[in-house]
Amino acid sequence: MGCLHTINKDFKVLYKSTDFENINEIRIIPLTKNGLPYILTRNVKPDTDVMWDNLLIYDGTNYKATNRQRNE
Repeated sequence: MGCLHTINKDFKVLYKSTDFENINEIRIIPLTKNGLPYILTRNVKPDTDVMWDNLLIYDGTNYKATNRQRNE
């Protein structure tokens, strides 16, 4: 699953997960890094009840999932 950014009908993939997961919920956090906001996602492993949260922070090129939902 991933996050997209659109400008004038063009789009860029900003986050592509390395895990097989579904993003069920996206929350925009009112903090920014490199000009884009932090994103908190609620993720679910398909066909299971396993759920977790990811904090995504823009590194200037793409969004990256942080370690333990903390900005380091």
